[in-house]
Amino acid sequence: MSYCYNGMSGLSAGELFFWIMADKALQQLGVQDVAAMFAIIAGQPILPTRGKFSGATKGTSVVSVVVVGWSILAYDITVIMRRTIQEYNIRVSSADRCPQP
Repeated sequence: MSYCYNGMSGLSAGELFFWIMADKALQQLGVQDVAAMFAIIAGQPILPTRGKFSGATKGTSVVSVVVVGWSILAYDITVIMRRTIQEYNIRVSSADRCPQP
């Protein structure tokens, strides 16, 4: 079976999923992602430090909150995939549907 999406026709189920995911990613990515990238970059150990315990990573970060950037990124990926699967399942035959998370 072939599908249509955003003016494209003759798409396979896999191609349809890809194009829906691309659109959902573009819709989701925005100001939050700039904040996520800033948090990831700011959390890198680029500043020198005087002393650290043996085996510790050298240097310290500007804000020491790498987790914040990665958390925002993980949230974005989760939202994109959930929205992609929801729209995909609406558009395809029951044989091509993905399981809902």
